[in-house]
Amino acid sequence: MPPKKTQRKAKPEKKQKKVKDPNAPKRPMSAYFLFMNSVRPEVRKENPEATIGDIAKIMGKMWGEIDADKKAKFDKDAAAAKKKWEVEKAAYEKKPKPAESEEEEEEDSD
Repeated sequence: MPPKKTQRKAKPEKKQKKVKDPNAPKRPMSAYFLFMNSVRPEVRKENPEATIGDIAKIMGKMWGEIDADKKAKFDKDAAAAKKKWEVEKAAYEKKPKPAESEEEEEEDSD
């Protein structure tokens, strides 16, 4: 007996990806990423044969076991970076954006 044919649901239309402005300020790193950047060279030196994933696991374990006062240093650095980013973002958003209609007019005149 042949298998029953089932109707497939129509795939929903994909939303178009929002185009990022390359001039926009980049988001700041979290405390965890600041920690990882500071200990990665040391971990790689101690584990030269480890893969990228193994190194990430080791650093994740280290982050979980780190003292609260050392973690607070990275939290403080991350908070300062976030404040700086918010100021840059606010200044960026105040700038007038180039009109897209000008580009369309140029295309029409060709």
